[in-house]
Amino acid sequence: MKKFLDEKDVEDTTALHISCKKGCTKFSELLLRHGVDCEAVTGINLSSPLHLTAMHGQEDITRLLISSGAAIESRDALLQTPLHRYGHMYVSNVPTNVQVFVSLVRLLLMRSIAHEL
Repeated sequence: MKKFLDEKDVEDTTALHISCKKGCTKFSELLLRHGVDCEAVTGINLSSPLHLTAMHGQEDITRLLISSGAAIESRDALLQTPLHRYGHMYVSNVPTNVQVFVSLVRLLLMRSIAHEL
């Protein structure tokens, strides 16, 4: 079953990538409970599920991925971390709540500091 859930399409996108991008929190939770790879990266962009939640402002799934052990320091093809992606998302005027943005940036920074210690 896990092998099926981790299967990738022609762009190396998994079900978790799609779920994260679309904001399907319950489905993402189900996938993670079944042990899917939360570190899988897409083909050309090398985006992890955490990069996609950052890009699309998915607060609940970001928290879920972090609590599931997603690497907050992972870098994509442009050498950007999920924190970089949150910054770009906010500056690019993707509709977002400022409080959510600040909360998630704080969470990523705190996890990053803890990772450094």
